[in-house]
Amino acid sequence: MKSCLLLRPIILGIMMIPAFTIAQQENVSPAAYRYGEPGATFSSNVPLNELNIHAYKHFHRIFSSGVTAEYWLKTADGFQASFMQNDRQHKAYFDRHGYFRFSLSYYEGKDIPRLAGELVRSRYPDYRINVVTEIYDGEKTSYLVRVVNTTNVKTLAVYDGQIEVMEEMVNGGR
Repeated sequence: MKSCLLLRPIILGIMMIPAFTIAQQENVSPAAYRYGEPGATFSSNVPLNELNIHAYKHFHRIFSSGVTAEYWLKTADGFQASFMQNDRQHKAYFDRHGYFRFSLSYYEGKDIPRLAGELVRSRYPDYRINVVTEIYDGEKTSYLVRVVNTTNVKTLAVYDGQIEVMEEMVNGGR
C-alpha cells in the first residue's frame, strides 16, 4: 500500500513532463480571446490583465461598431490597437494611463473625403491621389496624402484647409 502512495507522484510527474516541455517551447503563438459575435477575435501580445482597462473602454467608446481583427500591443509608451473597420486598416494609440492619443486610418486615394480631395486636386491637378493616411486626435482630422504623376511623388499634409508638402521624390517613370 505504501508503495502505491510513493508511485502515484512519480507516475503523475512522468505524465506531466510532456505538458511542461510543450508549454516551454518558444514557438508558442499568442493567445487569442473570442468575444461578441461569431468571427470577431481579440488577441494581444500580453495577457488580458496587463492591458489598461481605460484604454480598452476608450477604444470601444470611440470605435463602437464594425471592429474586427482587434489586436492589442503593449509598448513602452502605452498601448496600440490594430483593427479593421469598414474594410480599412486602423491603428489607435493610448498612453500608459489608457487615454486616447490619436488614431491612424489607411485607405486608397479614391476614398478621400470630398473637401480634402477637392483641395488637393485643385492645387495639384496633374497628380493622382494614391494613398491616404487619416490622423484623428480626438478633436480634428488631418491627412497625409501621397500624390503621384509621371515625374514626381509627393506626400502632402492636409489640415485646416491648408496643404503642406512634407516629402517630394522623383518618380521612376511609372
